Amino acid sequence: MWVQVAILVISMALSYATRPKPQQPKPGTVETPQVEEGATVRKVYGTVWIDDPQILGFKRIGTDPIRKKGGKK
Repeated sequence: MWVQVAILVISMALSYATRPKPQQPKPGTVETPQVEEGATVRKVYGTVWIDDPQILGFKRIGTDPIRKKGGKK
C-alpha cells in the first residue's frame, strides 16, 4: 500500500512540474459588424441560427480596477 501511495505522490509531482504554463490573456479589441441604413429588424422567437446578425446598439465598456474596502465601520 505504501508503495502505491509513493508512486501516486511522485506521479502528481511530475505532472505538476511538467504542466504547460498558461499565458495571461491579452485585452482584445471589439470588432462589431456594421448595419446597413434602412435594414429591417427581424424579431427572433426561440432558438434559431442567424446567418447575418444585426447589432442595434453597442457600448464600449472600459476596464475598471476592482477595489475592495476592508471592514465595516
